Amino acid sequence: MRVVLDTNIVISALLYQGSTRRFQELWKNHKIKVFATQAVLGEYVRVLHYPKFGYESELITELLQEHLLPWLFHGDDYRGRLVYPSADRDDDNFLRAALSAKAEVLVSGDPDLTDLNGKYDFPILPPGPFLSRYFTRRK
Repeated sequence: MRVVLDTNIVISALLYQGSTRRFQELWKNHKIKVFATQAVLGEYVRVLHYPKFGYESELITELLQEHLLPWLFHGDDYRGRLVYPSADRDDDNFLRAALSAKAEVLVSGDPDLTDLNGKYDFPILPPGPFLSRYFTRRK
């Protein structure tokens, strides 16, 4: 399944033990193919450098190399006009990545993106609904 994950999903999957940690399991087990453009990858790196996380550049590089980059698919930026841009222009990078990758889903908890669900050929879902719709664990 081809997906684009917004920054909060990736950061949470990499750093925390909550429900979004499951995304790391999914990409490492090839259940999802995570696509990112250079702009999206740059956003991941920029946010990981926030002081609140307390990581040095070397640790961020190691974290990404060990837990994300080997499973990340790189896509070119979509150059067309966005018919429905996000209210937050920074979020347009995720829409562009999803269009470029022909993603099946864009996963985001950001209302500026989830409010656009139904406007594009791919659903834009928060992490919980995405996981329950596509990856319900069988007992």
